[in-house]
Amino acid sequence: MSMLLWPLLLLLLAIAFIALEMFIPSGGALGLLAVLSAIAAVVVAFFTGGSVWGTTWLAVVTAVLPISALIAIRVWPLTPLGRRMTYRPPLADKFDNQQRSQSLVGLKGRAQTVMLPAGRILIEGQMLDAVSNGTPIEAGDVVEVIQIEGNHIVVRPADQIPANKKESQEDILSQPIETLGLDELENPLS
Repeated sequence: MSMLLWPLLLLLLAIAFIALEMFIPSGGALGLLAVLSAIAAVVVAFFTGGSVWGTTWLAVVTAVLPISALIAIRVWPLTPLGRRMTYRPPLADKFDNQQRSQSLVGLKGRAQTVMLPAGRILIEGQMLDAVSNGTPIEAGDVVEVIQIEGNHIVVRPADQIPANKKESQEDILSQPIETLGLDELENPLS
């Protein structure tokens, strides 16, 4: 019975190390200890029982270690710790996001950045990443969502000018300096 005891204990130790490897982030140290314990079980079986026992234990270890690793990998996500460590998004959120994205089509917003072709837009108080339909859009221009392609919001410049934008905005550089109301500047070199 003692011939079977030490290899069996070493094999059980290897299985325990494999199970611990699933729960403790050791960077592979526990996995290495599991492999070393399994090798030690085979070596002890060869020394104590001869070639027949050693070969038998080699076959047992070759079968038991992968099976126990597979069982640990399959069972681990079902444990409370495994459920906490793995993220599974609820399906309802995915469908809600798709419906919400489709509801954006036709809405108007304002470009917050220059869109050449990608940029940020503001629609109903939400900052969103968007892509123009090929035309450059300046920051502050009104845009309209025309379609959703995958996870991209495609916009185009809106046809109407918003009420809060100055309609007749002259270029400041084309005005004479006197009309700007600036005080006379002193010559800095004098």
